[in-house]
Amino acid sequence: MRKFLLIALVAVLAPLAGKAAAPPPSSMNYIKVDDGTEIAARIFYPDGYVAGTKYPALVEIEGYGGAAQPNDPTFVGNPNYIVVAISLRGTGCSAGKLALFSDRSSKDGAWIIENWIPKQSWSNGLVGIYGHSYGGLEGFLVGAAVPTTTHLKAIAVSGLIDDFYRGILYPGGISNYGFPILWGALLRPISEHLSNLPFLQSDAHCRKNYLTHQGTDLVPHPTILLNTYGSPFAKPTSWAIRNALLTHIKGIKVPIQLGQQYQDEQTGPRGGHVLWANLPAGLPKRITISTGMHNPNDPTGNKSDWLDCWVRFGGSTSATTALGRSCADVLDPTQRVLLYFESEGSNRLAPYTASDWPLPNTDWRRYYLRANGTLQTVSGNDPTVTYVSTGTGRHMTEDFGHAIGGLPYDQLAPYGFTTGLPDTARYSLHFASDAALAGPIDLTLYATATSPDVDFWAEILDHDSASGATTFVQRGLLRASFRKVIDSKSQKTPGGAIYRPFHPYLTLQPIVPGTVYKYEIEIFPLGHYWRAGHDLVLQLHAPPANDPISTYAYEPNSPSVVQILQDATHPTSILLPFMPALPPHRAVAPGCGAVIGEVCITPALG
Repeated sequence: MRKFLLIALVAVLAPLAGKAAAPPPSSMNYIKVDDGTEIAARIFYPDGYVAGTKYPALVEIEGYGGAAQPNDPTFVGNPNYIVVAISLRGTGCSAGKLALFSDRSSKDGAWIIENWIPKQSWSNGLVGIYGHSYGGLEGFLVGAAVPTTTHLKAIAVSGLIDDFYRGILYPGGISNYGFPILWGALLRPISEHLSNLPFLQSDAHCRKNYLTHQGTDLVPHPTILLNTYGSPFAKPTSWAIRNALLTHIKGIKVPIQLGQQYQDEQTGPRGGHVLWANLPAGLPKRITISTGMHNPNDPTGNKSDWLDCWVRFGGSTSATTALGRSCADVLDPTQRVLLYFESEGSNRLAPYTASDWPLPNTDWRRYYLRANGTLQTVSGNDPTVTYVSTGTGRHMTEDFGHAIGGLPYDQLAPYGFTTGLPDTARYSLHFASDAALAGPIDLTLYATATSPDVDFWAEILDHDSASGATTFVQRGLLRASFRKVIDSKSQKTPGGAIYRPFHPYLTLQPIVPGTVYKYEIEIFPLGHYWRAGHDLVLQLHAPPANDPISTYAYEPNSPSVVQILQDATHPTSILLPFMPALPPHRAVAPGCGAVIGEVCITPALG
């Protein structure tokens, strides 16, 4: 009924453009790209479609449902756009062989945007790219492969991975046997085949193309498995490094909006942040960052606003988006960063806006880890703090405040452990008044270990001492043998302090037991509001078997006794990004667990 009324309304209001009609069926198109391979695509016409009218097109390309069933249906039916949904080469009804995030797949999408879409009778020649997760990753790579700005006018993508190797396969240099394997072996192929099953059953052309896949869309090639999961000693030519979004970022030539969630449990918490900092200078860009998990569904309509202003209106600041917002605001360079705090599902507060990220006037404050368990602005000449790194931490999902079970000292005895050692080092910073942090964090750790290697896990918590409620805000991790930092590639504050160290994770350097080493541990960006009476808690321990706020699972390491130093020559410290002003926040503190993405429980810390 709603669709019928909308079509009728368009017919009345726009009689000169032609009569509104039921849109043509979204049948499967088979497009021969430059090398002769057929790529499947479906055209989804707008609600209120008017025959003979020229529309801009929005492209979504991925290897789930693809053409059969777009992964992100946000713009399907939007009255202002035609949506072109594309199946990646080697998936669904497209021919060829699947190669994860390959240059060839990117060229397919670029060729369709440059050569096929502009020639369609419904096209006005203007194209935008959108997508989330798989569609966002492929959309970014396709956008970087489009050689000109003749037709492609803007990109709006979210759920991104900046570097497949360092960002998700080996975060902190530790093999992630969780989501990457679940995705590659189960989620992606199952989603693809279920979504495309109706066309495989009814369309002989689709079945013919499907047979050319030779199983690459179902079972990854052994070489891919080896380069992905077999060893951390990848070469720069491996697909995970060669095909990284960062590797292709200089190809982005059109205005782009990125979307990122601090607690993204699938593609990770850092992709959008790193890409933002590396986009070509002078390129119009915007980033929206919020608390939340992997599927935000763009509840504030930021993608729609961005694409309206650049694709439909060509960057005109006098235009108004379909949601009634001024393009002057959407395109305002002083509002390129939108930070959302205390989001409760799709219920969001107004954003804190800024011109850059990290925020230009961030108050970077260094706190020193003191032996009495506090974070202080002055260093000391303290005794060491000792904890047992058990190889795999007992701190499990939803029990990050208090480890599960007792330490297995009988099993640890061969490593020289004695009873009485904790498996966590804990430090706290008390807030007498409200405070907000937004940005990346670096932990500079001076430590010894009793084994040739050890893993460090650093987590940031919000602890309400009055109620005992503890919120898991963010985490970071590092394998000691991958401690090498490339200073020239690390990102730094205006004062020259590292806030995001760059670890190549390509050269294994075992540690000498008992020797002091300096470790720069990246704690992923966060945005959180601490209320008066709460504590910021920093905990150090072995990585848990499963990540408290994601589907990541970490390869265990050797048990070890870790000693943290704090003296004149070993000033262990953490660099925290305090906001220059308090952001919009709720008048009453959200209940425990109400903020999407921030896991909250009420344990006894200790």
